[in-house]
Amino acid sequence: MKLAWYAKLYIYLVFCCSLIVLFFYFDPYSIKNPYLYFAIVLSSIISFINMVNLKFSFNLLSIWYPILYFDFGFSAALGYAILDGYVCHLIRKEQFYKLIFNFGQIILSIFFTHLIFINIKSYLPSVQFISYIIFHFCFFFTNFLFLVSILIIADIFNKKLIKEALSIQIITFPIYYLAFNAFHTSPIITMFLVPIVIYLYKKKIDEHLLKYLDDDYIDYQTYVYSRKYIFEHFSTKISHYPVLLYLVEQSQGNSSNDFIIFLRNLCGSQLFCRYSSNRILIISQGQICDRLKTAKIPFSIKMIETDTFNLEAALTDLEQELNKITRKSAKQREIALSNSVRLATIGQLAAGLAHEIRNPLTAVKGFLQLYSLGNKLDTETIQLMKTELNRINQLVTDLLYLSAPLTEPKNKEQHDLNQLVCEVAELLKPELKTGVQLKLQLATLPPVAMDRNQIKQVILNLVQNALHAVSNSPGEVLLETVRNGPQVIVRVRDNGPGIPPDLQERIFDPFYTTKEYGTGLGLTICRQLINAHGGQIRIDSHPGRTLVEFTLPLS
Repeated sequence: MKLAWYAKLYIYLVFCCSLIVLFFYFDPYSIKNPYLYFAIVLSSIISFINMVNLKFSFNLLSIWYPILYFDFGFSAALGYAILDGYVCHLIRKEQFYKLIFNFGQIILSIFFTHLIFINIKSYLPSVQFISYIIFHFCFFFTNFLFLVSILIIADIFNKKLIKEALSIQIITFPIYYLAFNAFHTSPIITMFLVPIVIYLYKKKIDEHLLKYLDDDYIDYQTYVYSRKYIFEHFSTKISHYPVLLYLVEQSQGNSSNDFIIFLRNLCGSQLFCRYSSNRILIISQGQICDRLKTAKIPFSIKMIETDTFNLEAALTDLEQELNKITRKSAKQREIALSNSVRLATIGQLAAGLAHEIRNPLTAVKGFLQLYSLGNKLDTETIQLMKTELNRINQLVTDLLYLSAPLTEPKNKEQHDLNQLVCEVAELLKPELKTGVQLKLQLATLPPVAMDRNQIKQVILNLVQNALHAVSNSPGEVLLETVRNGPQVIVRVRDNGPGIPPDLQERIFDPFYTTKEYGTGLGLTICRQLINAHGGQIRIDSHPGRTLVEFTLPLS
């Protein structure tokens, strides 16, 4: 692994401290029963051959540390730590820095556990189980602190490490304590059984880890590695060139695990690395462009043809190229979505328009058929025909507003908004039914830049909707103006039955209406006119209260 200088310095510091501890505290002549001690060492070597390490944070051979400490003394545990570090290195074929750090980590963990234990020993009850628990967890805690510290310093810390280590502690403690007690009953049999039991128990632990820590696993226990691992992989694992680097964008809506499994099924046995939270690097010896294109996965590619290259620069180039591709892809998706929304809106408008025009035309057509048969049309019938034709005319006028969205009102001038509100109230007085009140509450406002006719149309529409909501029972409609900093607010509040929550989101949709003879375009046009003035309109409705308000900027 390519480590920063401060990470290497920390490793050397840990290693040197461990050598000092060995120099002052390790006494091989103080080991009780050396023959039995070497038999334990042999049992440990056999267990090591079975690869008893669990991921990168734990080693099952720590089962022997409490036994050695309590039965053979502190020096025995230190001597076993030397063996543990070196044999672990031989079996796992780890790099030099990992070797010396493991060596220092284990020795210092034993040393600090020993210091803690001898200082609290006098306060502990004379119960073997209590002494074992204290030693076991002190050793685990100090060992864990060293591990976390180097991962943080080396910038390869994984948050799941804590969960993993705690999980291992919980599921290994019973077998640890069982081995501790079995050794005091029959040491020789225990030494033969420990490698077997550990080997079988490791399988159960692996199953536990795969169940609860599966975010770090893919099929066949292949890891999804961090960015740091990519550098390590290139420096130690790839021995022949060229190598192809594919950086792919993770599909939306898929978990990282599911997506990588999909990639593995798609691309074969390539090396997959989680380069960032939503991008995955594929290191490949062969071309897989066609398969990625067929699957419509955005990707960028770079070929490494020499053993002297800057991986950081290569990854930066891949990122920049993929950013361009994803932006282009996102724009294409946006255009396609916009087209589909436009077509859906046209269909919705056509359906609504056909419905709204057909009804009055049917009435007019019926009256004309009666007239063609010789029936005379009275004044009331002619007036009804005019009303129906006016409905069609109003509908066409409303559609013109929708078909030509306004970016800026044409006749925008300074006007008195309160005066406009009073005009609307005066205009609607004849429409007030018995038991319905229209009240005004006006604040002192400066002149507002607006198209007078358009804002009058908005206020008129909103108040008419409110009056319609309270028409079936005695009610009240409040028309209010408020100044709020750089903007003014016009509020229309009524105490009608309200609008159900599931319908409030649709209230501004074209042709959606709750009125028997409404066109469903009034609120749509209101929103368009207010947006064109640089304001906003919103609705807040509950049973017994509905508030519709819009804002207008003062400048």
